Amino acid sequence: MLVVVVVVVVVVVVVVVVVVVVVVVLRSLLFLLLMLVVVVAVVVVVVVVVVVVVVVVVVLRSLLFLCYCCYCYYYYYYYYYYYYMYYRMSPPTEQRRFRSLTWVWPESSSRWWMVELMYDLVIN
Repeated sequence: MLVVVVVVVVVVVVVVVVVVVVVVVLRSLLFLLLMLVVVVAVVVVVVVVVVVVVVVVVVLRSLLFLCYCCYCYYYYYYYYYYYYMYYRMSPPTEQRRFRSLTWVWPESSSRWWMVELMYDLVIN
């Protein structure tokens, strides 16, 4: 959105400058050539700024997504790890109650054997 606003503002400014120059001061071919050079320079600067902004936004979004993924991974790892430790240290009746809470953690879920494996690797 910011890129679109910047591009629109720059295009409007360039058009206004060109119209004012053509209407008011267009007396010499040299001046027209100079304005053409200025317009080309402005367009090049705008393109470079837009490319830099897009690259920065894409890189920052990628980094933020990566940070979010790392946060989610560690959050869920520790959540399931401590949940499973509590399950393993509970009496059998409590373990049955845990296994009946399918909305929390289905017994057939892939997460169950994954965390059991993590538990075995860390504890044993």
